[in-house]
Amino acid sequence: MLLLLGSVIVLSTLTTFVSLGLILIISTLVYHGGKLLGRLQKRNLYLQGLMIAVLIFLFVLKNYKIVGFDLLQRIGLSYILFRLIHFLIESGNKSIKEYSWINFLNYIIFFPTFIAGPIDDYNNFNYWAKQKHNTYKTLLIKAGVFRLLLGVLKKFFLVPIILSYSLDFSLFEHEMWQESLGLSLVLYSFYILFDFSGYSDIAIGTAYLIGIKTPENFNTPYLAPSLSNFWKRWHMTFSDFLFKYVFKPIVINLSKVFNKAPRLFVSSLGYILTFTICGIWHGTTLNFLYWGLWHGVGLILFKLWDVYFFQKKKSKLTTAFQRGASYLGGMLVTFSFVTAGWFFFNYNTSTIGMVLSHLTEKNSTEIITSPLIAKNNLSLRIEYPENNAPFIDICYSSNRMEKEMMIENIKTTPDNVYYILPLKAEKQLLHVKVRSSYGEKKGAWKSKTLYLTRGKIKASYLEKIIFGQPPLAENIPSLPAGLIIPDLDFPTSPNYPFIDGKVEYVDDYGWAIRLKFCPANQYTIEIQQKVEDEAWKTYIQDLPGKKNFMHIHGLETFNGTDRNVKPGKHHFRIRYHNGLRKSEWKETTISVQDYVNG
Repeated sequence: MLLLLGSVIVLSTLTTFVSLGLILIISTLVYHGGKLLGRLQKRNLYLQGLMIAVLIFLFVLKNYKIVGFDLLQRIGLSYILFRLIHFLIESGNKSIKEYSWINFLNYIIFFPTFIAGPIDDYNNFNYWAKQKHNTYKTLLIKAGVFRLLLGVLKKFFLVPIILSYSLDFSLFEHEMWQESLGLSLVLYSFYILFDFSGYSDIAIGTAYLIGIKTPENFNTPYLAPSLSNFWKRWHMTFSDFLFKYVFKPIVINLSKVFNKAPRLFVSSLGYILTFTICGIWHGTTLNFLYWGLWHGVGLILFKLWDVYFFQKKKSKLTTAFQRGASYLGGMLVTFSFVTAGWFFFNYNTSTIGMVLSHLTEKNSTEIITSPLIAKNNLSLRIEYPENNAPFIDICYSSNRMEKEMMIENIKTTPDNVYYILPLKAEKQLLHVKVRSSYGEKKGAWKSKTLYLTRGKIKASYLEKIIFGQPPLAENIPSLPAGLIIPDLDFPTSPNYPFIDGKVEYVDDYGWAIRLKFCPANQYTIEIQQKVEDEAWKTYIQDLPGKKNFMHIHGLETFNGTDRNVKPGKHHFRIRYHNGLRKSEWKETTISVQDYVNG
């Protein structure tokens, strides 16, 4: 009870009491469901499958935001789901040695492993939780302190050294940005290892100090000689869960369906299906699916290599040198494959597509770029000194843009420096192209691929020694002269016109004009009005972009109401804003009849 209370108090700093209460209620229901499965004389696969299906269904509804259910927080949900499924399956298998409701609730919300594992076995947790005194106490305390210190060293000393360079390859500023991407991915490999294994060390160490011997989660995975061996060393409790409860049942059932198919074919289908599930579990976006498929295909290729080549050649590795060279070669290939796979894990789909589409293009040394913050607007400074033309063209695309932006015939400046305002977003991957322009005659494009960011992450002391200080965005108080602000695309929709309107009578207000236009959540809307030949006047400046219509009232008095519009021709125009960027104006004219005289 004390442990349960402690977990609730600690976890209340991360999630709500209501969410924890719901988790405990669901866990209690699962506990009694598991006890029922354990008491049945025969294994009831239908009842067990139904319980698991309900849990997965509820998890999918919440995790993938299919329905809004804000009372239950997402933090730690996937690991809770694994523990619940494990308990139900092992109950159905008659493998649970002792049922204890309090220890089961402790098992589900045990605070050191709540967020990201390791995923313990219920029998193991229950064994250690019920120990009042044991001879391992001193050993557990020593080991716990060591693991805590090791985890702190990884997460708070090693990770900050490589964090910024592992997440932003443009910080290396190599001529070949592809080399920068490769170096960044290598650092990302170690970043995710130190970060995740460091967390696991802290969780395991804390559990040891409480008296729970939690299973290991990492075993030098980057020293694995094969991809199959890597998955036995990486996130070991999760890999074990996948093997026991996903891969193995899939292969057994597929073998019954394809009973005449080669075992390698069935295993290959098992790899693809298992790692599709693995990828989807890691995140709700497509890049995680790509990452899962990358490893699924990789395991198939390794299996083919192992069966048709390596096992036949293995007997010829007679000397220690040959065996060592073979192991080292396998380790390097495996590390390279895993590192390349982190590309899909780290970057979203739009960034992946952009990187792959420009993968063969070299960064030009003739373009010098740096971030600039002017009046809190993130922009890009471009220096293009190798140019004697009267004009230049700038073309750029971003992982946050739907299409490429072209700005033509920009008059060259004496210092050959230009400023563009790409987007309001905090961080984006840009592909920038610049060329000289002599009217109809155009020069060759010079391109550069880079990240544009405010540079908020400052380098640690050791990071500065190893890599140097990452360039921070220059902050200036005013907008630079010659800032190029491209027009914003006017939002369009088949369900809405650019701007349209009609005259209608509104109860308690009188005659008004109802304008209709396209909603655009990320923008604000400006509407101007003029009557007959008067000057344009701003009717509203910052209308939220989610709006799709507006009533225009006037100051005329008619039939007891004083907000009627004036009869005559009313001209309206509308444009959209996003930061400093503005769309073109779209206009319409609406005629209001002389309702005063009938």
